[in-house]
Parts: sequence; C-alpha cells; structure tokens
Amino acid sequence: MSEMFFYNHTKMDMTDWEDLYNNLFITAKEILNLENNNLSLAITWVDKPEALKLNQEYRHQEYVPDVISFPTEMDEELVKEMGEHELGDLFICYDVALEKADKYHHNIYEEMAFLFVHGFLHLLGYDHDLSLEDEKEMFTIQDKILKAYNINYEVIYDDEDYL
Repeated sequence: MSEMFFYNHTKMDMTDWEDLYNNLFITAKEILNLENNNLSLAITWVDKPEALKLNQEYRHQEYVPDVISFPTEMDEELVKEMGEHELGDLFICYDVALEKADKYHHNIYEEMAFLFVHGFLHLLGYDHDLSLEDEKEMFTIQDKILKAYNINYEVIYDDEDYL
C-alpha cells in the first residue's frame, strides 16, 4: 500500500491540500503504471524562511523556492527488504505558490496541483534541467496528470523567480 505523510510547518490549515495530493498521487501512479508499486513520500508545507534555509543549505541557492524535492536513494535490495520504496521528501512553500499563482494568472488550486506533480516527478528521477528532450518528457507527463483534473497549466519561466 502506498502512502503519503503530511507535515505542516506553517500557521495555515493545509488539510484541504492533503485530499488533492492524495488524489493526484493515485492518478499519477495510474498514468505512470506504478499502481502495483508500494511507494511512500513525505510532503512538508513550509514558510518562506524555512524554504530559503533549505534552498541555501542543500542546494546552495539564494532564493525562496516554491517546491524542493529531496529524493531518497534506495537500491532494489533495500526496497525488497523494506517492502516499499521511499521516494523522498517534498517541501512546498504555500506563500510562494500564492505569489506565483497571482503573477502568472493561475488559481491557487492549479498552482498547488502543479507543485505536487512537478515535485513528485522529480522524486521519480525526471529532470527538466538536463536536456530539452528530458524537459519535454517530464512536462508531457506532468501535463497528462494535471489534465486528468482539467488543469491546463502553462509553465512560465522568469529568471527573477530565481534571484
């Protein structure tokens, strides 16, 4: 049985997002043919100071990110022994999600759904920074998962978001 663990380091009630993320997780597993895999991951909602600290400490970056993914490296033997594959941890900053939703004319539901799917794909090893081919593969899967929820999310890249 797959499961997600939710942690809230903010002062906001994030329980509504848990339902969305559980549903997106099920859909993503179906689309990626991972239904029979016993997967687990942790999602932590953080505020801006904590998101910045994580980004500085682990990625040596000086901006507040909307989502950070930390995959867990597990070989097949360990997965067999444990009976599950721990994918890793996602840290999502709701305040940055609100800002980006406003800036790029998405609603917060679309933005939060995108952040989960995007981070989840990173935990699975997808990466859009390696090549245009890898970016196309990741974004195609991302779009397919989001479209299952009638979300047509346009990724807009602005260098200012990473300063």
